[in-house]
Amino acid sequence: MVRFINGRGTLAAMTPLNAGIVGAGVGLLATAVMTLFEGVFWRRRGMEMVAEWRVNAVLSNAIRKRKHDPNQPDLKAAIGMHFVHGLLFGFAAAIIAELLGLAGPLVFAWAIGSSLVVWAIVPYATRGFFEEREGAKFSRASLEVSLLAHLIYGTLLGIGLALLAV
Repeated sequence: MVRFINGRGTLAAMTPLNAGIVGAGVGLLATAVMTLFEGVFWRRRGMEMVAEWRVNAVLSNAIRKRKHDPNQPDLKAAIGMHFVHGLLFGFAAAIIAELLGLAGPLVFAWAIGSSLVVWAIVPYATRGFFEEREGAKFSRASLEVSLLAHLIYGTLLGIGLALLAV
């Protein structure tokens, strides 16, 4: 269970909402590191190496009702959507961990495991849907970069949430 020091200077259990807010902040920081990692591959080989950004480019265009052009992806919108997903996932993961009463190593394992489940769904399991909209296949290397990026995100989210656990 995540705990914090309340106004009286004593430890008190966090509410699920407070845990979610903390999780959102940790999720944003983890997303920043994940994005820096993916940026290395983007600089070397472009968007074809960053599966998340390609997925987010398709999603951001769909939300804004714009036609997706894989030759001219909106990098700012893709990365912006990436941060929104990181924030929302951190929020949800922390609330679920709090409701389940997870702490320490369990919350760490929960964060990594749930991040890998997200990777297994998007981009891995849904890649055909996004490839159809992009007109280009996701390379094995881009999926591997994505997997490593999700491991980084989950690890950092888990560390952040576990450090808050008592």
